[in-house]
Amino acid sequence: MGDAEGYKAYRRSKIIDIIDRVRSRSHLFESELIILSQKKGLSFYEEPVTIEEIRKRGYITDVRKFVRVVSRTLIALLKFKLYGY
Repeated sequence: MGDAEGYKAYRRSKIIDIIDRVRSRSHLFESELIILSQKKGLSFYEEPVTIEEIRKRGYITDVRKFVRVVSRTLIALLKFKLYGY
């Protein structure tokens, strides 16, 4: 898989048992789902899509919000490491 961003479609029958094992409840939910799916041996197919961005670049303008997002991301990544991903 190229990256964890963008649109994805999943076969419910393939991931239904994996979803219960996902511990993240933040924006990293999908990343953890991908990691667990790959460990289970599921394959992925990437289809390029063109998306037009309509919001302004740099949409996180509040420094406190930025620090909060970064700190939550780092904590979640540490949890990934602790869970053995």
